[in-house]
Amino acid sequence: MKSRSECKRDYKNSTPPMGVFVVRNTRNNRFQVHASRNLKGAMNRLKFEITPSTDPNVDLLRDWKTMGPEAFEIMVLDELKPKDVPGWDPSDDLKELEAMWRARLIDEGATPY
Repeated sequence: MKSRSECKRDYKNSTPPMGVFVVRNTRNNRFQVHASRNLKGAMNRLKFEITPSTDPNVDLLRDWKTMGPEAFEIMVLDELKPKDVPGWDPSDDLKELEAMWRARLIDEGATPY
């Protein structure tokens, strides 16, 4: 069994999952795609922003208020695996992955917010 200090060290040395997630309105098929270096943290932050009506996207907020949170799903679309390259910055890869998913969802008939 690991000691508490070993668990803390392992946590600090771990890399949170990064990738792309979507907020999708299941009633009108509108969506908003986000890329993040920390998927879980970004999804939690978004839930907090939308709930008290602080998200800057006016259309998304209007739908959230009129249709309610049960009309929305927030889910991970894709995870980006870290590259084992010194000094690697995932920003460009995340932007590309986000653009790819946005185009794919539009091709499937969804409308972006």
